[in-house]
Amino acid sequence: MVALDALTSVSVDPSVDTVDTVALWISRRRTVAVLGGYVLLSLAYAWPLVAHFGDRLAGDGFDMYVFQWGNWWVLRSLGQGQSPYHTQMLFYPQGVNLYFLSFSWLNTFVWYLLQNLVGNVAAYNFTVWWSWPLAGLGAYLLACEVVGDRRAAFVAGLVYAFYPYHFAQRNHLNLLSVQWIPLSLLFLMRTVRSGRVRDGLLGGLFFACSGLSGWHLMTLSGMVGGLWLLYAWLTERHEWAEMNWRALLVMVGTAGLLTGPFLAPLAWEQFVNPAGQDPYLGKETETQTDLIAYVLPNLYHPWWGRLATPIHQRFLRNKDHAVALGYLPLALVGYGLLLYPLTRWRAGMRRARFWFGCLLVFWLLALGPFPRVNGVPYPQIPLPYRLVGWSLPVRSLRNPERFNILVGLCLALVVGAVVHDLLRRLPARRAGLFTLALGALVLLEYWAWPFPTTRPDVPDFYRQLGAEIGDFAIVDLPITNDLSKLYMYYQTVHGKSTVTGHISRPTTGAYDFIEANGLLRAMRHGRQPDPAGNPAAELAILSDVGVRYLVVHRDWFTEEQLAALVDYLPLSPVFADDPLLVYSTCPVTVP
Repeated sequence: MVALDALTSVSVDPSVDTVDTVALWISRRRTVAVLGGYVLLSLAYAWPLVAHFGDRLAGDGFDMYVFQWGNWWVLRSLGQGQSPYHTQMLFYPQGVNLYFLSFSWLNTFVWYLLQNLVGNVAAYNFTVWWSWPLAGLGAYLLACEVVGDRRAAFVAGLVYAFYPYHFAQRNHLNLLSVQWIPLSLLFLMRTVRSGRVRDGLLGGLFFACSGLSGWHLMTLSGMVGGLWLLYAWLTERHEWAEMNWRALLVMVGTAGLLTGPFLAPLAWEQFVNPAGQDPYLGKETETQTDLIAYVLPNLYHPWWGRLATPIHQRFLRNKDHAVALGYLPLALVGYGLLLYPLTRWRAGMRRARFWFGCLLVFWLLALGPFPRVNGVPYPQIPLPYRLVGWSLPVRSLRNPERFNILVGLCLALVVGAVVHDLLRRLPARRAGLFTLALGALVLLEYWAWPFPTTRPDVPDFYRQLGAEIGDFAIVDLPITNDLSKLYMYYQTVHGKSTVTGHISRPTTGAYDFIEANGLLRAMRHGRQPDPAGNPAAELAILSDVGVRYLVVHRDWFTEEQLAALVDYLPLSPVFADDPLLVYSTCPVTVP
């Protein structure tokens, strides 16, 4: 109730208790109604998922399996009294550090609370779905603070929640959970302006929620929050509450206390091994946003998404990540920029100047160190990213495209400011209809349908394997980065160690065991064994270190590759069905 009061607080004369009480009651009801609106829209938006909430997983890519595995591993490791930051379950037999696995701690906690009530699949799906209504509410409340107009703020919430790049991250919980960013900024503003400890506590809580959902999100929150503090210090510090630094310290301390136990191991690893991650950074020349992507139709739209597909296929990376700003939001931004030289911006627009500037800054950073246009690079044209790309916060993002999360937020607030300026010119009734029309047009442009889902199928063999007694490992073939994520999901059922695995930044030596074995090396590079190899010796090595089974996934081989592998192995499978051939390493002897 305290948090709700803080979210819905309004400025009234504190000496008039009745007015204060009525204003707070009305404000709270409006906020709940707005949240209800975003909930209903989010249910419709994700309806194919909602209809199968308990029997299909949200998402359509291999990356979502990593978060399923992360939930399982955190529960298993803590239940066994061991650190979740190291495991022998992946990259067996040497194991691997998990400092840079994409944990989403807050979502794992929510999943844990729900999974005993509704099951693993529905609990995971909730952690995906709830980001849409809460993102809308967060942007709505922040826009209310910035422009002071609830109707315009509601449109801003629609832009932020349903911006196509949000949908693009449906398989990545650590990037999808953007709902906490606007709330952290809202209470940063209130902390500075009011000096209230309560606002500092809530600001710290929401910054921590960003970090515990994904460290990239906390980095992005910190960037825009730091820029706002600098801007506000230069433009409005005379209006700040006295001694507000105390509330700021409370905010920083709260965020530090909540995130410290999770962040400290990562910071220590970076300190003792600063060069260990460098080979897996420096991708900014490949992962920036193509300039033309911003003005394409929404890739995920059921009606005109196909128009954008051929152009997206020309992009170097992230061909399925839409960042379309939308023609209506772009028109509103253009109107706002055109309005400035004519009117020098009215009060509501002046309060949004910072967000106009941030929209430009983060858009430029998302383009990377040089522009790509329609798939063609122009390295001779330097962009501002080159000035800051060396810094730790920017380097830690690893991908300039991720700045589009902030592009979406800044776009939402700029749209809110422009809509507020338009609404003030209209009579009340027309203003309401105009708001509904704008909201409907935004949704029409941003709509993504159908929401993709995946059956959580696991081959029967893995359930049998889970019941098999003994401490041993398996190796799934073929070995690829994406398939290793699927094999990790299967591991949540069978619970045995596996020679393969995936982490975002694999440490040096993670693949040494695989590369040292001729058969496994061939399965990683080309999926066809070397005819000159020694299969008996290669299988004996696996057996000696405790690898009991080779699990061959037929569907991921061509007929020729599968025939060559079957001919190469000097034994018959111990299990066979349509998707799998399983071989035991134990009977093999070296001649």
